[in-house]
Amino acid sequence: MDVQNKHRGYNFYIEDRQLVIHISNETPKRALKARTNTQLDTDSWTHVIVSYNGSGQRNGLKIFINGEAQRLKTLINSLKDSKERSIKNKAPFLIGARHDGYDFNGGALLNLVIHEKHITNDDAFAISLDQMLKHRGDHHKLGDKPMEAAQAYYFESIDPKSKATYAEIAQLNKSKVDLQKHGHYSLVMQEKSNSAPSAQILIRGQYNVKDEEILSAGTPASLPPMTDTMPKNRLGLGIWLTDPANPLPARVTVNRYWGYIFGRGIVESVGDFGVMGTRPTHPKLLDWLTVDFVENGWDIQHLIRTIVNSSTYRQSAVLSAEKMANDPDNNYFSRGPRYRLDAEQIRDLALSASGLLRKQLGGPSVKPYQPEKIWESVAMPTSNTRFYKRDSGDKLYRRSMYTFWKRTAHHPTMDILNAPAREVTCVQRELTNTPLQAFVVMNDPQFIECSRNSPTKPSKMAKPRANAPTGLPSDCSAARSLRMKSKSSKKPTRRPSPDSRTSQIRQKNWSL
Repeated sequence: MDVQNKHRGYNFYIEDRQLVIHISNETPKRALKARTNTQLDTDSWTHVIVSYNGSGQRNGLKIFINGEAQRLKTLINSLKDSKERSIKNKAPFLIGARHDGYDFNGGALLNLVIHEKHITNDDAFAISLDQMLKHRGDHHKLGDKPMEAAQAYYFESIDPKSKATYAEIAQLNKSKVDLQKHGHYSLVMQEKSNSAPSAQILIRGQYNVKDEEILSAGTPASLPPMTDTMPKNRLGLGIWLTDPANPLPARVTVNRYWGYIFGRGIVESVGDFGVMGTRPTHPKLLDWLTVDFVENGWDIQHLIRTIVNSSTYRQSAVLSAEKMANDPDNNYFSRGPRYRLDAEQIRDLALSASGLLRKQLGGPSVKPYQPEKIWESVAMPTSNTRFYKRDSGDKLYRRSMYTFWKRTAHHPTMDILNAPAREVTCVQRELTNTPLQAFVVMNDPQFIECSRNSPTKPSKMAKPRANAPTGLPSDCSAARSLRMKSKSSKKPTRRPSPDSRTSQIRQKNWSL
């Protein structure tokens, strides 16, 4: 180290039996200084390696004692913030002494080797092991920890076959890290290997009062039993659920999609197929759709295509006097579905109609428009979602399924439009029509942007084909009854304008 030139250079010395490394461009303005937490043993030889990669960063400095990397305590760390990091000087290289007059006393130095590369952990161990065997002899017996490290070094760096295997493992680990950067960790349950699944009945529902009988894994007696080939675990349960002999899951799935399309299921209680649920209005239709769904490999697209191509779905939604008298609640689907879209569909439809919708698939969640200070009022002080930072650019116009959801603070627009909360599961959404919903659609910044970007002239809607396939069996009595309802000779009456409706209401009120 050049004392005359702002202490430029480096020093390596022992202080209170601790190793200290000092690298300096100009002390203390531009310097890096650290020391080991471990103290050196007395009256014994110690192999020491110091490595520095020239980056000026604290993590670029390493000290190894007997081949093991040491934890360092940073004393000065001002070299990283400086553009000038050179430590070259014209002072001579000293061993056993420092330029400021301090000498190395009370110890000895066996040898000194300077390596022209950055020493890695494996390199440090190999060098230390080589020096240990040279100076202590081949008869020296290593301890358990050095022996394990020596074996690991041999198989990772010396033996050709295992070296290639370790290189392949390192490449696979690198690929694994790259894949993990594109996603997030998720907790996954695993079956217990040391015990079979079991449960106990809770008396009157109290968690601390259990029945003495221990129940084993099984299925309800009213449904087909699990076969011998089905394991008694979650995998076996999944196989049992999708077994064609099981009548329940496929019917529940078909009924749920039917209810989603028509606003009402064939079984009105979509979430309850038990004794407390309602009876199906068209049991044969439900049976046929279920069998067709299973025979086509549980294909959701095929199921939806079958339903929407049927005459039941394509019939008019206009309510005539005859239909009002015979089927006021549309229990028998005598008219087409007519109900409000879900919250996400309303927003996506507005974005699509205005041409703002971004149809990119996948990627992280986005944060569209939302009123200020909603998250702050419910978030914990240390929460990483305490503050809502709105995104910009194309992220504002992605589909609603990518919107970031905070369980304790729902997105207000979605909440007002009856989107369910995420704390509990929801089988069927509530559909309401309130003035607040109209207020949101008229004033939300997202919908205002959509209205500004909407085309001035609406596009012409495509007319349905006259002879489109029904998609339902001709021999199904339920399907025939549904089609018969739609064959009304009466033409739907023209809907009166808002002004005429207002005048009619005034006349009725006046007559009363």
